[in-house]
Amino acid sequence: MLSAIATAFWNLLGLLGFPKPQSPEVRGISKFRVNRDNEESKMQLEIGLDVFNPNPYKIKVLEHDLDVFVNGKVVGKTAERRRSVMQEKDNTQLTFGVRTDLTKVLGGIGGLVGGLVGGLVGNLVGGQAGGKASGAKKVDVRVKGYVKARAKGITKKVPVDFEKRYEL
Repeated sequence: MLSAIATAFWNLLGLLGFPKPQSPEVRGISKFRVNRDNEESKMQLEIGLDVFNPNPYKIKVLEHDLDVFVNGKVVGKTAERRRSVMQEKDNTQLTFGVRTDLTKVLGGIGGLVGGLVGGLVGNLVGGQAGGKASGAKKVDVRVKGYVKARAKGITKKVPVDFEKRYEL
């Protein structure tokens, strides 16, 4: 009911020349980093999404629910309710972490134990994926789910489904 009232309100303001809020545009994966966890068999994946706010006012990001895949296999999920603000007509990087088992990541990379342990864990702990190491392996990172945002009383779930290849 409240959503219908807000929509009617914005439709009325649109007739008067005020722009209706536009959905934020998720433009893709901009960051993939692998960090060691305190537990020996755990890893922390850090992933960033580039999001653009096309509106002439700020948008509040309320939550996200995203699955993370490596080479087609689910390695983790992140679902958070946190508030952050996207500035008007600006790009923002939404960063989130996924804690996962090393065995899931290894399985997602096809069991490349030597290359992964030597390259991924050794060279990428705290580093940006994409640098070329000897015996570099390519992995496809996919993020799928939604980001929920609110502007001027209207809340929308923005679908996310992006894939990007990284060299480890």
